[in-house]
Amino acid sequence: MKAGALGLGMAAIPGLSACTSGTPGESGSSGSVPTVELGSEVTSGGPTFPEGYLGPRITERKPFGDGSKTFRVVVPQDSTIVGDWNANKMTAWFEKFTGVKVQFDAVLMTAPDGTTDMTKINAMLAGGDLPDAFLGIPFTTAQLSLYGQQGLFVSMDDFMPLAPTLRQAMTDYPDLKKVVAATDGKMYTFPGINDCFHCRSSPGRAWISQSYLDKVGMPVPGTGTAVWWETLQNPRLILGMPEVGFRDEKGQFMEKTQVEPDVKVRNDAKNIGEGRDQQLEKAVEILLQD
Repeated sequence: MKAGALGLGMAAIPGLSACTSGTPGESGSSGSVPTVELGSEVTSGGPTFPEGYLGPRITERKPFGDGSKTFRVVVPQDSTIVGDWNANKMTAWFEKFTGVKVQFDAVLMTAPDGTTDMTKINAMLAGGDLPDAFLGIPFTTAQLSLYGQQGLFVSMDDFMPLAPTLRQAMTDYPDLKKVVAATDGKMYTFPGINDCFHCRSSPGRAWISQSYLDKVGMPVPGTGTAVWWETLQNPRLILGMPEVGFRDEKGQFMEKTQVEPDVKVRNDAKNIGEGRDQQLEKAVEILLQD
């Protein structure tokens, strides 16, 4: 049996790689593959998408399997979040939604020092005990190319007609193929897409009312708490979930606490208009004194 790696990762997250029956060296293509199209979009009662939205939409879909086939997938053991993959509610929903029975084989991949341990995965590859797919296994692009050339992994390019959602994602994100392609240019993994605005913007995100700053010339008080903001299905509703609170050197939470500067300087609106920053000038003056 040959294996494939399904990669779930616009950050590309380790995903799903596929394996096929056959002899090493075969391409893994089943010949003429029928093209599957997305169903009609469900607009009644669904979420409202903002203009310019890119991403999955709700479409009409029907199970394509009859439950007679079992798809074996090797996954990392995850007792803290997933638990038993085969008893997971998401697994039950997936099987009902697709009509495909999935057997998950969880493999311990964490070494005593907390690093990733690929020993058992490597033993599977060496011994030919291959599943239908690997999910969430962090194969490198070089490994994917090597195993593909050896006939262990199947090129997903041959089966793109069966993946309408992934085809749409590659239309929305033209560079996606470059991100997930192995060193030989082929795609041995189906990627997952994480185009999370919060994740991309949080490292340097700051929204400041310039008109407010111009008028008062003083710092804007913060909440002292990191908050996760999510736009709900109704885009006019935004939910904020406090995640991390900050403490000062005395151990007191800074929530609702104004952080006062050691030296207060009020910026004059006229000077700001002329390109002068009195607060910056004072800071430089004090630093030069040291």
